[in-house]
Amino acid sequence: MLSWLAFVVAAFVLGGAVGTVSLKGSDLGNGESLAANQVLAREFPAERAGEQVLLQSRGGPLAGARYRAAVENLAVRLSRAPAVARIESPLQRGNEGLRSKDGTAALLTFQITGDPETAADRVQPALAATAAVQRAHSELFIGEFGDGSANQAVNDRIQKDFQRAEITSLPVTLLILLLAFGAVVAAGIPLLLGMTAVAGALGVTALVSHLFPVDPQINSVILLIGLAVGIDYSLFY
Repeated sequence: MLSWLAFVVAAFVLGGAVGTVSLKGSDLGNGESLAANQVLAREFPAERAGEQVLLQSRGGPLAGARYRAAVENLAVRLSRAPAVARIESPLQRGNEGLRSKDGTAALLTFQITGDPETAADRVQPALAATAAVQRAHSELFIGEFGDGSANQAVNDRIQKDFQRAEITSLPVTLLILLLAFGAVVAAGIPLLLGMTAVAGALGVTALVSHLFPVDPQINSVILLIGLAVGIDYSLFY
């Protein structure tokens, strides 16, 4: 028992220290979609992650001083944000294609500097700038979307789901085991074994990922399946 706990602690600490290496976006998926992603990444490599900010009227065409003020405010704020480059404003000459034909919507585009695979780590200042302009110009809809912001949103959702699973699954599982066994010790042993197995698996996975990158959602899968199967086998034995 002590050797098992020592292994779990060592694996979890080492795994947390080195971190988990996730698959690149072009390597996610399977079958023909995976092949298509890899061809696109190989033949059309992206030097930077692209971002777009949609400015849309809540009624009628975009026109007048308020619209221009919103675009100029957005461009200024983004120019001051770190990791932002190549801002293209719909107000600039030659960018007529960034405005819709009916005049109700326009795009402001820019890029996040650095490796596009890690753009999610640097996109937050740009998102904050966009949110600030939205608050200052409530008469318009102003929203940002792109490679970095989409990946950040997905990563945040996965992290929140993982935390929710931790918060809800453990108490519910313990309650069910208490009802089944009627004793704290008998209920705690399967839960303890399941959690140590999950912790050890997370640490080992982080270490192995440096040789074989893993899907970003693997931690959630390890928690949910590992806890369920670990408790099942504990009850079986």
